[in-house]
Amino acid sequence: MPLITHAVLDSILQSDTFGPHVDVDNIGISGHSFGSFTSLTIAGAKIQGQLMWWS
Repeated sequence: MPLITHAVLDSILQSDTFGPHVDVDNIGISGHSFGSFTSLTIAGAKIQGQLMWWS
């Protein structure tokens, strides 16, 4: 898991406001555009090759 994602999740779970309301057994992640790469790598994907190109 990317370190920044780990840090954000840890912060949410330790929060007095949000932490008690999070079911740690049912956490999901989604992303759009470059966020999809984060979602895939968190799931264990190994992304190889050219990630983006311009036409």
